[in-house]
Amino acid sequence: MENQSSIKNPSFLWHLARQSIPIGDVRHHRNMALDGTYSLCGGLDSWRHALLECNLAKCVWALEKEDLKAFICQIETPGTRVWLAEVMAALKHEELTRVVVRLWAIWYGRCQALFKNNF
Repeated sequence: MENQSSIKNPSFLWHLARQSIPIGDVRHHRNMALDGTYSLCGGLDSWRHALLECNLAKCVWALEKEDLKAFICQIETPGTRVWLAEVMAALKHEELTRVVVRLWAIWYGRCQALFKNNF
């Protein structure tokens, strides 16, 4: 697949596809957290919340074209692997690159806020 060869951070996408990025619900399921909430907003912390629905994520997605933002948010799938597959299959290379960069930027910003108190 041509789109995947140019992605700069395949490790992040691999972990996302395997639902193994350390998000609240994953950490709680593995007994690494008392509950599955996101400490900055109090919402139930899932991959969808962290990368698409949280106010932090919404601020980043607000910079994107409305039709692209609507498309990625309307995909309702049970897991990240199918969601990523649908995104990769439907988007042009340029759009996919922007989505991946935004996903990683949201994740990076979230880690900076949670672990380094850098807002």
